Amino acid sequence: LVSLTKLAKKTKEHKSALIQEVQENADKLQYCWLFEVANMHNTHLKTARKFTARTFFGRGAIMAKAPRTTPKEKHRHRLHKLASEIKGEVGLFFSDSPPQEVIDSFADFQQPNFARTGTRASRTVVIPVGPIIQ
Repeated sequence: LVSLTKLAKKTKEHKSALIQEVQENADKLQYCWLFEVANMHNTHLKTARKFTARTFFGRGAIMAKAPRTTPKEKHRHRLHKLASEIKGEVGLFFSDSPPQEVIDSFADFQQPNFARTGTRASRTVVIPVGPIIQ
């Protein structure tokens, strides 16, 4: 019997590995994108990863350390400016694809989804008073 209420915390080695992997991809790939996710579903995020790139979605404080916080500590030219923008549910997307190609790919990327609690209705439906006729 395994209790699911107690999860093992991420170790310092795990966090360091994430930082190192982000830095390696910053060196290897030409472009870095910061994206924000609202009402995230893991299955949709997995589908988005099919684009020829490397996606990182982790704890913001840890990901912000990868590009460093000041120009003096920077890992790559102007990448330090990204650290201050990493807040909330955001991820890093590294790619060699031209910017317009990435923008077009994400503009075309839409996944149908069931409404969740708090989602606003996309249309109004009026049900007339009286018995329901089938």
